[in-house]
Amino acid sequence: MYHPTSRSHERLSHVYQPLVPAVIQGPKLGQASPFLRIYLDQKDFSSIAVGLSRGDPSNPAVVAYDKLRRLVAAGRLRVYYSVIHIIETIRFADVTSPRSVAHCQIVDDLTQGHCLRIRTNLERAELELALSDLFGFPTTYSREEYAYGQSGFDAIGADFKLLDYSALRAMLAERERQEGRRLEDRQEFIQEVVQRIPDSWFDYMNQQFPAGDFRWNRDAVAAAVFGTEEERAATRLTVRAGITTFSQFVPYYARTRPDIATWGHILDPMSSVWIDCVGSIQQRMSQVADAHTRATWHRQVAEAFGKSQLAGRQEEIRALAAQHGFDAELAERRLSEGELQRLPYSRAMRVWTEAYLAKHKGATARKPKDGDVRDLHHCMNAAYVDILVMDAFAADISRPLADAFGMRVVKSLAELIPLLPDVEPSS
Repeated sequence: MYHPTSRSHERLSHVYQPLVPAVIQGPKLGQASPFLRIYLDQKDFSSIAVGLSRGDPSNPAVVAYDKLRRLVAAGRLRVYYSVIHIIETIRFADVTSPRSVAHCQIVDDLTQGHCLRIRTNLERAELELALSDLFGFPTTYSREEYAYGQSGFDAIGADFKLLDYSALRAMLAERERQEGRRLEDRQEFIQEVVQRIPDSWFDYMNQQFPAGDFRWNRDAVAAAVFGTEEERAATRLTVRAGITTFSQFVPYYARTRPDIATWGHILDPMSSVWIDCVGSIQQRMSQVADAHTRATWHRQVAEAFGKSQLAGRQEEIRALAAQHGFDAELAERRLSEGELQRLPYSRAMRVWTEAYLAKHKGATARKPKDGDVRDLHHCMNAAYVDILVMDAFAADISRPLADAFGMRVVKSLAELIPLLPDVEPSS
């Protein structure tokens, strides 16, 4: 892993010395890395934007931002965002407001496009990697890289497709087959089709799909629809590159995929179910006479939750078993060992759940809150970074994740500052 300077080595020593065997470690651990990986809570990006707007250089958020930005520029540190940041930004803010624009710019400045992939992609990769290790079949996933992406498309798990041109291309192929069109006739036909596109369509496309300096015009459509595979790929990359920064991606999806804003509301019923479930368990346990059960119910529930996670992967396990010729039942037994230690995301869920429930025991137990589920989704990324920054309660709940994955959890940007390596003075 990244080796800090001597002055910061003592402060971060336990970050860089894994506390668990290599088999439990996430993709970053046990690997030589030239940089620290850091995950900030949504509030931290917002705090930086607010601090900068007030022009107070002594504000801890501004101090942290300045140091993080210089370390990022020096290649010594990476900051990551996730799909939860996208959802929260689209849901809770007018994406065109000055405050939202400033927030998005801070995300871009610090992350430089680096993100953590969506849960479904992480779990799919981790299952295949674990089974590949156990049964020796090849996989296309890289253990060092599978968790990390470089655009909002990677964070949200979306395949990039602006329009489906297959019907137009099929029509051209059929006309060529039937009439034996020569190359010059083919180009004439392409121009004929493109010229029929009204100017209003180009205006609409450029408004709805802004992509940096790229503009849709007849030549661009001809390349995107009827060009060679290289020309079509180049057009896709050009358009995609123009909308992959957080500042461009958030308003792009707020306009073109308004349903994503409702993803945040999906967390609300989940929160309600979570609150009701925890409250029900608290009530039942308060009536249980057996002291041992009252003291250990949080572990029992977390263990059952872990088993249910693995049970939900049976179909995938069996499909891979059929493809690669291993015993699916044996695979399930091996994967369940050590509290799901071979599946970082699932293990993080199980560890966090146990720690969370432990805070809700006894007569004076804390009552669960609506934001707890959003914290859960942020905290799961502890498996893939060196330092996780969360609010005080979420950071406290996530301490066991630090032990499980050999990383560090802190509760504020002010607490993060002294943990960062020294910034070399500018020449």
